[in-house]
Amino acid sequence: MSLDLRARGRRLYPAHQLRRVVGRWALRRTESVGQIPEPFHFSHRQVLLRALDTDAWRGTEADRPSAVVVPTGRPATAPRSGIAFAARVALRHGCPLVVLVSHEAGSAAGIAGLERHITVSTDDGPLQPDTLVLRTSRKATRMTTFEVDELEVSRAYRRGGDVFGEGRLKVNDVGRKRNLALLLAAGLKWPNALLLDDDMFAVMDGDGEAHIPHPRTLDQESLRSAVRAVRDGRHLAVGWAGRGFDDNSVLCRIAGQLGEPQEQFIGGGALLVPVDSRTPFFPSIYNEDWLFLLGLRRHRVPGGAELLDAGDVHQDEYPAYLASRAAAEELGDTLGEGLASLLHEEGADEVGSAAFWRKALQDRFRLRAELHERVADSDHDLREEMIKALDAMATVQQRLRNEEHYWVSQFMTYSKVWRADLLAWGRRLHPDDLPKPGSLFASKEFDGVRTFGRFGCPEDFLRAMAGEGALEATRSMLVPA
Repeated sequence: MSLDLRARGRRLYPAHQLRRVVGRWALRRTESVGQIPEPFHFSHRQVLLRALDTDAWRGTEADRPSAVVVPTGRPATAPRSGIAFAARVALRHGCPLVVLVSHEAGSAAGIAGLERHITVSTDDGPLQPDTLVLRTSRKATRMTTFEVDELEVSRAYRRGGDVFGEGRLKVNDVGRKRNLALLLAAGLKWPNALLLDDDMFAVMDGDGEAHIPHPRTLDQESLRSAVRAVRDGRHLAVGWAGRGFDDNSVLCRIAGQLGEPQEQFIGGGALLVPVDSRTPFFPSIYNEDWLFLLGLRRHRVPGGAELLDAGDVHQDEYPAYLASRAAAEELGDTLGEGLASLLHEEGADEVGSAAFWRKALQDRFRLRAELHERVADSDHDLREEMIKALDAMATVQQRLRNEEHYWVSQFMTYSKVWRADLLAWGRRLHPDDLPKPGSLFASKEFDGVRTFGRFGCPEDFLRAMAGEGALEATRSMLVPA
């Protein structure tokens, strides 16, 4: 999340630089500043989230997720703390684990590593949850294809060669994996699913090191309450934000490192969602989970159907300031921040006007330039990495500045096409149009399916797990989550 620069109370540029950056834009403006919503806020929590009330929604043993879903594309040598965490949660709550793999995670070594990660040590010896592993194919079918993903704002800097000397950039397919999991869940008539990323955990990381849990975290009490709040309270979703190694974009992480106020929002990394025909999809763009949450929020009823915050989880550390990462995030971060900020204004247009998106771009340019200046003058240990990342953002932003009219049009078009795609996805989730789980497995979306745990084949897994949630577990293990 970006900063609200109005609150800074000081000029970010010398006057001659400020004129050069915004002069042409200012001459074209047709609306006064007071009429244009602010594009960025350092926090969206108070406006878009409500706290999960664990007293009002006190769960019982019967309140458990229908399944735990983890997408992963990283090799077995990566920490992947979230996989072991997901296995413990699934065992603790007697529900199945669904893991969607691609890239190195789908190799023989990746699957062998996955089997180790989901094997949990208990007082009764090593146990595995009933686990379904789905290896995605390289190319999506119409089931997970959306018009919005083909817009240039979705594709630019996210696919292609080694632009910044850091290796070839892989296609980020986490959204497609989650969408496939939603299709599977709907086909099996699971009323909800707990989405976990492979780098999220509450206490124990992938190296077996214990971390101090956050005061409110993803434990048995909060998960049971979350399930009940989504089911009986009909709330839209319940999430846990990534803190410690904070879940932020490159730009916002740099801002936080320089001491600026910087919040975290809930996302797909730890999110309990209902599964029905109103459930949105995850688009192929950075901040895809924000777009999912904004799609859910369209069904909000004040005081009733809300997005709920249940606390925080830890996240594995990763190289935070890669130039390729910074470039790949720039357009999606601007889009997600802008669309979320529109919800701060009562009655604001959901699409955003051309003047709003021009202001969003100009404010983003100013923020990056100021941080660039401050990092260059700092003695931060990762100064050089930050500078390289900011240089990459500057390259992207120069193109946006040179082609401003086109990119403003792209942001507005995205909002409109995304809404049409939401309607089309809702039809795909309709019971009459849903693919049968067996047909889904046999589709070109997957090129491999296997199971771990009690069931020797996918067909046995499907027969046991179909219906309103998973089969009652025959093993009542209390494995600490």
